[in-house]
Amino acid sequence: MRALAIAAVLIFATTTAYAQQQCGRYAQLAEGLSDKYGERRIAGGVQQGGQRVVEVWATEDGATFTILIRDVRGIACLLSAGEAWRAIDGLKGERS
Repeated sequence: MRALAIAAVLIFATTTAYAQQQCGRYAQLAEGLSDKYGERRIAGGVQQGGQRVVEVWATEDGATFTILIRDVRGIACLLSAGEAWRAIDGLKGERS
């Protein structure tokens, strides 16, 4: 249910609407994902010339996941959340 609620709030959110998303201090969002939902950071990558980092957080069993973006000021915004996360082995990914 948590994922459905977050997804409903974020369904129209994009990185171009950065200021209109559900945002807050990165440290607080990270603490909430860890303490309240049992998620941990499992992947991430730098975008836009090093000004932003996209992160994927998930529970150990993949039951839930959250994708967020954070900037150099320490502000993070939730981009998406869902259920049934699955990792794909290797950087090559898989064919659709």
